[in-house]
Amino acid sequence: MVSATLCRSHTWRSKEILGIASTPANWCVLRECAQEPLQFYWFRSAVKIWNRMVDSNSKTLCDVMKADIFLGNSGASNCWSRQMKNAFGDLQNGTVYRSDLLQCRKLNISNLRIDSRFRHQAVWREAHGQDPCSRLKKSVAYYNWFALPERPVSDARAPFVLPEYLKMALSKSVMRNVARFRIRGHGLKCGTGLYGKSPDRSARVCNLCENGDSRETRFFSCIGTEHLRHQFIHLFDNISEGDIKGFVFQHNSNLLVQLSIFLIYLFVGTYRLSSHARLEAFVIQTKLN
Repeated sequence: MVSATLCRSHTWRSKEILGIASTPANWCVLRECAQEPLQFYWFRSAVKIWNRMVDSNSKTLCDVMKADIFLGNSGASNCWSRQMKNAFGDLQNGTVYRSDLLQCRKLNISNLRIDSRFRHQAVWREAHGQDPCSRLKKSVAYYNWFALPERPVSDARAPFVLPEYLKMALSKSVMRNVARFRIRGHGLKCGTGLYGKSPDRSARVCNLCENGDSRETRFFSCIGTEHLRHQFIHLFDNISEGDIKGFVFQHNSNLLVQLSIFLIYLFVGTYRLSSHARLEAFVIQTKLN
């Protein structure tokens, strides 16, 4: 099986690409980078190797496979076939896969790919339809506000799509700020107040307007960011107050670049903006014009 250290390295690498800290949920980070869990890639490769071994005409290889299966059934925990059998665990057709493995038959890799993805996407099925404003889960907020639609598990292609801002030639700081906003890694009290040791919504107070410090408040009603809303008024046209999903997915060809500039002012020392951030915002705005 894939070691926990290797899985953590995979997740950390994705966070480095986005330029964010360790606070966002791992599932959100992987989906934002259009990545699947490392276990999926290991599982698929292991099954491909197994099927090639079954098709091999080598008698020696066949005897080795049977001996490994025998040792696994005898209780040996370090056998490759036993690890494969345990990995079938809670798959929908796990019983069929275990039976084929024990009888040295080829595994249906298409069905196994579908079952594996269905298992890994349980976190998103749980988040579907839940209210991000009432559930204390970052995955719920990400899925309902920012996640792009996934492809069906039966599709041979990767289920997730890379968001547009990761395909654009944006600076690292702009990309980081957009990523922080999307996966709730911005460090505002709406995050720290929700996921701290003692989650308490009443303690989530904006240090500017003393109202609830949530993303929708920060964007649509906080008096401290009112001047930004006036400056970027075109981003809020025809958007209802608190409609984060509508704000992000509105049909505006320049939205991503304008949103990047807005986030620079909002998150990078919003009210005492550094000269570097001001210059960066000016350069992006100049290119846009």
